[in-house]
Amino acid sequence: MFDRCPEPGPGTMRQAAALNATGDLLPRLGGVTAPALVLHGEADPMVRLRSARELAAAIPDARLVVYPGMGHDLPPGLWPSIADELAALAGRATTAGTGL
Repeated sequence: MFDRCPEPGPGTMRQAAALNATGDLLPRLGGVTAPALVLHGEADPMVRLRSARELAAAIPDARLVVYPGMGHDLPPGLWPSIADELAALAGRATTAGTGL
């Protein structure tokens, strides 16, 4: 991404503005009733692992999967594992009767 656009573009600026305007959503996550999956790279330079742990802990029955060595991306070598996690999540949603 940096090679394509070394300067923050309008999309980056919109996302930052939305994050700032939204405020802290962590307290509201306890009301999530759908199955949740948090995927995170252990080497993510943009979002700290602590944040992923806090997110997963705030959502009832959320599953946290941390990929060693993964940064802020979805490397092709992990796609099969990620697909398996997403399939399991979909199965949990069906079992929970959420209609997802």
